[in-house]
Amino acid sequence: MALDDIGAPGVPAKYDLTDEQRKLISLVKENQRDPAWHTRWADYCHENGEGTRDPLRHSATFLKAALNALDRNPDDDQKHRDLVQQVKEYQKSNAAWNAHWSRHCEKFSDGTRDPAYHETSFLDSALKAIQGYMNDEGEHMKLVNRIKEMQREDPTWRTRWADYCTEYGEGTRDPSFHETSFLKRALRDLGPEDEEHRKGLRSSASNHAMLVQEIKNMQRSDIKKQQKWVDYCGHRSDGTLDPAQHDAGFLRRALREIAGSGRRQESVTNQRHQEIQLLCEARRTAQRARAFDRADALRTMLWNMGVEINDKKRVWRSDDGLTGSFDDPAEPAAPAPHYNERPYFEERPPRRGGFSGRGGKGGK
Repeated sequence: MALDDIGAPGVPAKYDLTDEQRKLISLVKENQRDPAWHTRWADYCHENGEGTRDPLRHSATFLKAALNALDRNPDDDQKHRDLVQQVKEYQKSNAAWNAHWSRHCEKFSDGTRDPAYHETSFLDSALKAIQGYMNDEGEHMKLVNRIKEMQREDPTWRTRWADYCTEYGEGTRDPSFHETSFLKRALRDLGPEDEEHRKGLRSSASNHAMLVQEIKNMQRSDIKKQQKWVDYCGHRSDGTLDPAQHDAGFLRRALREIAGSGRRQESVTNQRHQEIQLLCEARRTAQRARAFDRADALRTMLWNMGVEINDKKRVWRSDDGLTGSFDDPAEPAAPAPHYNERPYFEERPPRRGGFSGRGGKGGK
């Protein structure tokens, strides 16, 4: 019997119900006159409706799902249960699949995500459609891992990714919840693809991790230095004690001030100064050779190490107070002039007696 052909007898007017709800409630009450159907309705409410049997207390979506489920024959009912279970397993095991399911429900239904509330035909078509989305799962996972790696290696890139997701991805930052096309577009728009740049980022992340570990070891080994670290963070930052939350420059300055000027700290400082100096000279050599891609990669590496470069004055300065200068690469010396050749800048001795005019003789 069609829903539109059913009136709404027996439904109290005090309930604020839509016309669709009234028709569905009337249909449920009419079917409850059948003892077998009434028993099945009670079982369905116990399993899916928190035990509430009164149809007045259920939404139109629930009533539709119940009527569709209870009017199916046993074979269709078993198929529906199997599809519901399959959808739930995918939802639990795969975040990307769950995101596709949510978008599919919002696009092709009223947004209801519980698979038990959908018909067999809807579940079947949804599973096939989402499987098509997930055929490129291998490529999708590679892109997800790549974006996560970029976020770990470069805090600046992580901030740009968050802004990109806010503007184009509905605020969802987890890359596994985005489609493959979105991830490709984000990587293309945000970059970088240069391997030298990525090596510089990995080197910077490694240096930061070493400094964090050194701070932690210092706190474990000496209670006085641990208190100095607490005081340093209270005076030089917002009081954050976790060293991983501070940048590399802050950690290096803290180590220099807390650990003092012992031999070990002096050795670390000298090693860092030498490393920066070599990188600056290598960058200048690349510029002279017009290898600008490598020069830019080295500049990025130095920037991630907390080093600022002034190319005009040929000097550099790090965020922990180190400074240095660099010159152009040494060029081969000009060959010495021949013994009977005079350099162009050599001053000739004056003529004896001065100039006496054409054909004349000067002096005595």
